[in-house]
Amino acid sequence: AGAYLGRGEPVLAVAPLAGAAMAAVPTLGWAAVSHEASVLTSALAAVAATAAALIARRALALPGLAALAAVFAVVFVGVVVRAAGAAVPVVGFAVAIAAAVVALLGVFVLDRPSQVGVALECAGATTALAGIYLALGSTAWLAGALTALAAAAALAALRPDRRMVYGVAAGLLTLLAVWAWLLTAEVATVEAYTAPVAALLLAGCAAATPAPDLSGLLPTPLLPLGGQHDAPEHQALQRATVTQLAREGALAALVLEMVEQGRKTTGLP
Repeated sequence: AGAYLGRGEPVLAVAPLAGAAMAAVPTLGWAAVSHEASVLTSALAAVAATAAALIARRALALPGLAALAAVFAVVFVGVVVRAAGAAVPVVGFAVAIAAAVVALLGVFVLDRPSQVGVALECAGATTALAGIYLALGSTAWLAGALTALAAAAALAALRPDRRMVYGVAAGLLTLLAVWAWLLTAEVATVEAYTAPVAALLLAGCAAATPAPDLSGLLPTPLLPLGGQHDAPEHQALQRATVTQLAREGALAALVLEMVEQGRKTTGLP
């Protein structure tokens, strides 16, 4: 109701949202009575948040409602697994899988407008941390959760503008997963734990984009940069060039062509 009323005037959404917040307190108490009540409550919360996100039209409210719906959906998965009699580490593994799905949806599917995609990615990352925490009680399930999240991060890194963030995340998660699997196998050799670190550092050095050589082009009043839109290496070279020019104080202005609607340049150096 708050999402519907807030489409025209945001002030009208305050009363329904306040009423929902007050009703949530006794509802949470009832949900703790039994597994069935927990499953029903989390399901209703996920459905209500999803419906509110679909109804809302205002750009300010939509990302928050989408993130809330994603969190409730992940919570629902964890509650269902727990209600089925699974141990807490198993719940953590299930939550990590659901969080990975949410993040991938934000990266590849529901990224228009871009704020919704970012909100889902943040919700996925937050709930993934919760899943890892819940899985700490078992090194085997922890290793499984980290492995699944590493695979999801590697998939997300296929998106050019997310390559750096998710590439680093995939590397770190893979390293932690290897360590967890080694602990599960009770491996005591120190080299088994240090070798993955060396491999990760070497991979990072090999994947680093070299700084472009602009000595033959500067000084110049205008420097056009072109490339294929589906060529990540071209985009990486453009990014490195802009970063280098900004670092040297030689970037007076930047003109971008065919920028997607909703994107901003506030993050540029």
